[in-house]
Amino acid sequence: MFLIKTKNESNRRKGIDSIFNNKGAFFLDNQEKIAYLQRFIKTDLAFKRKLEKLDFLRTTQGKITHSFAPRVKGGSIYRNRDADIIAKIADLEIDIRDILSDLVDLRNEIGPVLDQIEDDRQCLLMHCRYIGCMTWVQVADKLEVSHQTVYKLHKQALEQININKESGVPCLLDKSKNS
Repeated sequence: MFLIKTKNESNRRKGIDSIFNNKGAFFLDNQEKIAYLQRFIKTDLAFKRKLEKLDFLRTTQGKITHSFAPRVKGGSIYRNRDADIIAKIADLEIDIRDILSDLVDLRNEIGPVLDQIEDDRQCLLMHCRYIGCMTWVQVADKLEVSHQTVYKLHKQALEQININKESGVPCLLDKSKNS
């Protein structure tokens, strides 16, 4: 009996082989690598939203006027709008400090992995996209290439990065083992 490998089986096996190194460690596929790298972008967006909310509250606080009317015109006498806004501002400042700390940690974790990419254009692309939080169009403009070339360079750069699925430790693919 003869075994015939179909194209799909061959590709599936190739995909399985590509996620294991010689020691049998399991690495993330490209989609999982992208999700890993996008943690910085998502954290940066949360940081910017908190800053906008803080700016809004500070602006609102400045617009509160005090009237010295002898009679209260509605509302509760137990609520102090100034104190509520000040408390919200204090909570937001704590959240912002925590998010900023997370951003620094993520930058320190992701940055050195991206720095190890050999090709300068690929390295710059990855930094612009995942640390600089640029869109694909902005990255293409910065590199002065088409968006198709950006996608191609991005895929090539992703192939160089390995992240151990069990430990979450990023490392660069050793090309000598794959040859």
